[in-house]
Amino acid sequence: MDRMRRPRSRRQLLFLLLSGLLAIYGGYYLGNEYARHSFQPRAIALLQPPKPLAEFQLTDQQSAPFRPEQLKGRWTLLLPGYLQAGEETAALLGLASRIHNRLATPMELQRRFRVALVSMDPTEDTPERLRDFLRPYGQPFVGLTGDAATIQALAAQLGWVSLRVTTEDGGYRVDHSTSLALINPAGELVGLFTGLLNPATIAQDIQQLAAF
Repeated sequence: MDRMRRPRSRRQLLFLLLSGLLAIYGGYYLGNEYARHSFQPRAIALLQPPKPLAEFQLTDQQSAPFRPEQLKGRWTLLLPGYLQAGEETAALLGLASRIHNRLATPMELQRRFRVALVSMDPTEDTPERLRDFLRPYGQPFVGLTGDAATIQALAAQLGWVSLRVTTEDGGYRVDHSTSLALINPAGELVGLFTGLLNPATIAQDIQQLAAF
């Protein structure tokens, strides 16, 4: 003869309820921790560990000094370019603008994100010219110039190369790297975005890195 089951007490029911909640939230937490530590970059070539930048002094488009300390406290995407290559540089800035727009979630990340165009032609790209060129892009965009030696030293830290080439018509062009360098809020080089640059995957990488 089967025994009749006794009804569970309130204490037993409460214990089972709490156990179930702990299992759910514990699994959620562990799942998130696993996801955080198993981050697989989609576009960025990560440096492990991130690389601090050596001291430098450049000049921004407002003719103010720009030093490594000003990279701290936000995420910064550094772009190589120069104004004579107007279409190519504008296309790169357009890409950076689309990345910025995709960082609206969370809004705090977008507020802490900046784009800096580093001139590969500092003799010609004065602060005034940079200011005029960058005016349509708004506050998150900074233009940096300086003496050629300082620019070359910074480029070397970022894994960039550039070469000024005389053209057949007596003019010149600057052949340079096209990779984008990501700086974290500690002012360190996190990695480079190279190859085919897609704003969606770049933004996703930045979002995930910022979540760590």
